[in-house]
Amino acid sequence: MGPLVERARLGDRSALDALIARIKPKLEAAADRLLKGDLGAKVRRSDLIQSAMMQIFRGMDSFRGQTEPEFAAWALRVLKNESLQTRRFFGRCKRTGEPPKPAEVATPSRVMSNKEEHAILLKAMAALDDDQREALQLKILEDLPHAEIAARLGKTEGAVRMLVARARRNLALQIERLDSR
Repeated sequence: MGPLVERARLGDRSALDALIARIKPKLEAAADRLLKGDLGAKVRRSDLIQSAMMQIFRGMDSFRGQTEPEFAAWALRVLKNESLQTRRFFGRCKRTGEPPKPAEVATPSRVMSNKEEHAILLKAMAALDDDQREALQLKILEDLPHAEIAARLGKTEGAVRMLVARARRNLALQIERLDSR
């Protein structure tokens, strides 16, 4: 087994990052091919790649290969599957007029992963200061416009935009810090 692949399978994030960095040009080229036509008008390449990378990070326990070329092939299959899921999503929305319900299979590893991610998110949210946490909850969870958040918090709309941006940045930093433990 290749040393990077072995370390990545054991949960070494830097090894997985190195593997991803090596295959990123292949992922980008494949994403360009997959997004030709009508799907490319609806989805950005970076969004498709990011979605595939999330699946790769989450699915390392299901990767059965042992070499870097096998990892690259697996990652490209994950990317292709993500593009197919995205295409299906837009196809169903077009037919029914409503977004499809997620059909994710609740495997034990996914259930645990979701619980761990949820716990990390709660801890990261708790680490934000009160204004940032409240602004982020109003923006993301309640989907309120900046003007309404400003009225609720007694701030200007510009101040709320900056507050939400700082909250998102700080939340991402907290998640990264907690996730690397």
